[in-house]
Amino acid sequence: MRFRRHGGIPVYLQTESPPLALPAAVELQVLRIVREALSNARKHSEAQMVRVFLHRMPGEIGQVLIEDDGIGFGEQVLRGRAGEHIGLEIMRERAKRIGAELRIESEPGEGTRIVLSFSLTARQAQLDEVRRRVS
Repeated sequence: MRFRRHGGIPVYLQTESPPLALPAAVELQVLRIVREALSNARKHSEAQMVRVFLHRMPGEIGQVLIEDDGIGFGEQVLRGRAGEHIGLEIMRERAKRIGAELRIESEPGEGTRIVLSFSLTARQAQLDEVRRRVS
């Protein structure tokens, strides 16, 4: 895996469901959020490992959990001023584009957990808006 070669951190992927069939625009944003989370872990976390867990929840909801065993960070980072923590802002904006919920949980010394929950049955109008913004 390219991330491990360049970042030196083992990444474990776990799935609990058959492959999710996502609209292309949703899939693209989910992939980019995961990539940003992995990049942040590599650059900032001092983690020894990262776990990515993908599963389908009841009610046509997909969920991706990305967690590391790194140094974590405090509440002040989550509430930082605009422009201070660009990676976190990017993930929030991407989640917003697809109507997803993004939770970032972290405490100093306890690692970081990112939970992205998104609809597997997005409305066509929402997808058209996402495609327009991404293009």
